[in-house]
Amino acid sequence: MIHSAYTLASDLALKRNNEPFLSQKRVKLLENISLYNSMSKAAKASGITYKTAWEWVDKMNALAAQPLVRKISGGKDGGGTFVTHYAKELMMVFEQVNALHLKHLGQLEGAFVMDEQADKGSCYSQLSASIQEVMVFDNHITLQLSLGDGQSVYVQAPKDFLDLYELEPQSSVEFLIEAEAVSISLDKIEGISSRNHVESQVETVHIEGDDVLLELAVSPQQKLRSRITLNSYKEMNIKNGDRVLAMFKAYSATLFCKEKK
Repeated sequence: MIHSAYTLASDLALKRNNEPFLSQKRVKLLENISLYNSMSKAAKASGITYKTAWEWVDKMNALAAQPLVRKISGGKDGGGTFVTHYAKELMMVFEQVNALHLKHLGQLEGAFVMDEQADKGSCYSQLSASIQEVMVFDNHITLQLSLGDGQSVYVQAPKDFLDLYELEPQSSVEFLIEAEAVSISLDKIEGISSRNHVESQVETVHIEGDDVLLELAVSPQQKLRSRITLNSYKEMNIKNGDRVLAMFKAYSATLFCKEKK
């Protein structure tokens, strides 16, 4: 197994009147202005042009209740730019909120932590079905499909499918399902998350190292493949001819239709 480590990337940005106001890059510019009291040096340290630096400052000053940066002239050093007290308060709050933002991103990353198998190449099943019902939701549709012999499954598709393919009850469709997305049970299990439970019969068993590829007969014409671990195969003691439940989630299948002309 490969332990996958995903990182959520989301930079905190504060808008005012729906326009960009503060961001990590702009706060860094303000920090550099505070450090150098020179716009040219602050721009160089921030990795932006002098022109861009002033554009950012002018925009922030225009949006803020009080100026964030002021220019001073005269004096023995010939003047310069400085960050106001109001700006420093905003910067402090921004950094505090950004720390919370990063903390919550780290917590959310846990949703994407999973154990993955190395890619073993394309292995999928292609099944034919007819539409029994079309259910429309906010951003997707769910089709109840008949596989024949009284068995049905649910498949999700983008909402645009409905208009593009003019889907309606009794229309014929096909869908693909990868072997890795199909799990196996010897008994009906209450409360499992997979909506689709397809009764099938084991036809062939292919042992491939630490994995096992099962060829399942849903009907004489419809075949389904499932890839499970060798340990699961041994624990269930699966044999040719066994009746099993093939399970997969509605969003795991990929729907194929012929576009209407």
